[in-house]
Amino acid sequence: MRRNKFRVYCEFEINGKLEKCMESPASWFLLTQAGALMSYGPLEMPQPLGRKYKKAIPLFYTGLKDKGGKEICEGDIIEIDDDWESGEGERGVVRWDEKNAMFRLFCYTKYGGEGWFMPENKTWAKLKIIGNVYENLELISSVA
Repeated sequence: MRRNKFRVYCEFEINGKLEKCMESPASWFLLTQAGALMSYGPLEMPQPLGRKYKKAIPLFYTGLKDKGGKEICEGDIIEIDDDWESGEGERGVVRWDEKNAMFRLFCYTKYGGEGWFMPENKTWAKLKIIGNVYENLELISSVA
């Protein structure tokens, strides 16, 4: 049985202040078979997310790593090397393509265009994670 890995983007309130963070599932989260996100703490039973969570989004691991060995997850912003074969894009976002049931790279080109690209498994290892859409959206806004 394959083990699904994920991390969680969270927004929650502490003392009236909105906090944002990226958490690994081992920290405080469990994803049920039905897709519900549960939280837990040391020596606690998993429970539905409390009201303190304004947002909690699971981001799944693609099963691939970038050239630095970092695990590539849904929502990651990928930088494409200049010597890359297509020469089309500079940056892209890893997204789940529901229609084709696969992770793909949604690229933003130098010329203002955008579109899907599916790198081969060996090509992903030539790419570099530079951020994610929840914490570093400006990295895409500057290209698109």
